[in-house]
Amino acid sequence: ELERLMKASPPAGQVVHVPAPEPPPQPAPAPAAERPAPAEAAPVLPRQRPKPPADPRQVYARIFKQVSDYLQLDQQDIHTLGSEDFKKKASRAIAEIIDTAVDDTVALPRDMEPKEISARLQSEILGMGPIEPLLSDASVRDIHLLPSGGIVLIKPGQTRHVPDPFISAESRAFVLRKLVYYSGAAVQEGDSIITGALEYGVTVKIVSPPLAVDGMTVVIQKTAPPGTGGMRDLVAGDVLSDKMATLLEY
Repeated sequence: ELERLMKASPPAGQVVHVPAPEPPPQPAPAPAAERPAPAEAAPVLPRQRPKPPADPRQVYARIFKQVSDYLQLDQQDIHTLGSEDFKKKASRAIAEIIDTAVDDTVALPRDMEPKEISARLQSEILGMGPIEPLLSDASVRDIHLLPSGGIVLIKPGQTRHVPDPFISAESRAFVLRKLVYYSGAAVQEGDSIITGALEYGVTVKIVSPPLAVDGMTVVIQKTAPPGTGGMRDLVAGDVLSDKMATLLEY
């Protein structure tokens, strides 16, 4: 065995090169972290334009139409309008519809408040609208409701035209319907002039075609002091012809 080892040993003085151990295997490099995809840029939204101010007359007309449809005013018996039940129902309907009537694209004018809208609607639905304060105004002697929707006021020595003060043509027709009912005027088909009376000596005359060429005209006359003109003031102001004034005075 010793001999075998000596034979396997290198000669004296010979440098024996011992191979370096192989380096241990390196771990595989970790995969590079995926970079997050760049976030998409947020879409540029157009600037919201300010809501255009609504025409007050259109707002009133639209809300009146909605209230009228809800309450079915065209089918409502006039004598029920003064009942507490109807007043409560109308007031509640007006309040609810005002809250929802104006959509996101229309803004109320700054000087237009919900309370103001409610008061005016109630005035024309539950009362006589713009006619009511004129009836209580002692200085106003005659009130003429023209087919155009305007009103002519006659005071002693003064005639004044007021542009259409009603909410809409629909509200005007409803107020006139109540006026005819409260005056007790007997409406019969074919009559061109219908006469009725309100309290305190106030007479109501409804003149229809063919006598009223431009359409139905309503004349409300208060008891005039002796010696005052009445219809003559309208003739002087070129509102009525002399023949029409004579006919209405009949």
